[in-house]
Amino acid sequence: MLAGAGVLPLLAVTFPAALAALAVAAWLVRGKMALVPRMRGTDWWPLVLETLPYAAAVAVNTLYFRITIVVMSLVAVSEQTGYFATSFRVTEVLIGVPSLAIGAAFPILSRAARDDLDRFAYAGERVIELAVVGGIALALAVALSAPFVIELVAGPAGKPAAPVLEIQAIALAATFLTSAGGFLLLSMRRHMALLITNGGALVLNLVLTLILVHTDQAQGGAIAGVLAESALAVSLIALIARSHAVALRPGRLSAITLAGLAGAAPLLVSGLPSLIRLVAGLAIYAALLAAFRLMPPEIGHVLQRRRSSV
Repeated sequence: MLAGAGVLPLLAVTFPAALAALAVAAWLVRGKMALVPRMRGTDWWPLVLETLPYAAAVAVNTLYFRITIVVMSLVAVSEQTGYFATSFRVTEVLIGVPSLAIGAAFPILSRAARDDLDRFAYAGERVIELAVVGGIALALAVALSAPFVIELVAGPAGKPAAPVLEIQAIALAATFLTSAGGFLLLSMRRHMALLITNGGALVLNLVLTLILVHTDQAQGGAIAGVLAESALAVSLIALIARSHAVALRPGRLSAITLAGLAGAAPLLVSGLPSLIRLVAGLAIYAALLAAFRLMPPEIGHVLQRRRSSV
């Protein structure tokens, strides 16, 4: 968009990329499974009835991340829309990380929700805690390195997009929580709840974007996205808490969040090179997690195995 291509080419470029990914996937599974669907109503209709609300929720979630760009192209200055789009391209690459990381635990969560509620409660607690720790770490990494990343992606012309990326990075922490909450509710077969909460987040994002873009342009759009994603995360976690299926520990989660805020302190130091503040911020965050024993044991086990293999 900085080159003046407009919104349509920016959004349309995802189609050939998706087709290429589909072709590669079809080639990888050739001969191992049938690629032509078999229409057996008695088999797939009950499955469709359950998965359709979840599929709609995922579609709505994907849409509301992009609706800000569409709204901005209509109501904001084109240059500001370009800055927002440049920043969004960075976060868009990372949005899928939470789903990939937490989705690996979904089979365990789904089986436990059906057969072993105690195990589900424990696994759900661990997943949420890991989501908070990992989400804050990723958000810090993106926010602290924003000027360097923007210069790498867009060059000197994209420099005004760095503050936008610093704001949008906060949404990545919330996205980890929405992924955790989404997979937990999916395991509990709360499909309609997922659709309603994601629909509410879409409406909230649209309203906030229309309001905030007029006052703060690209940064206003970024704030709208952060608020909508945070509201979605809070809603999903609240639904899980009300179900009493997972025992949450608010004090521990709050302490991890405070450690993350301390890690963001280098952002307040003007003139500090991006890479130095990145290292400093992550070091502060990790040190506080270790000092107050907030580091999830799963991370320690992974690091210990790494050391042993080396």
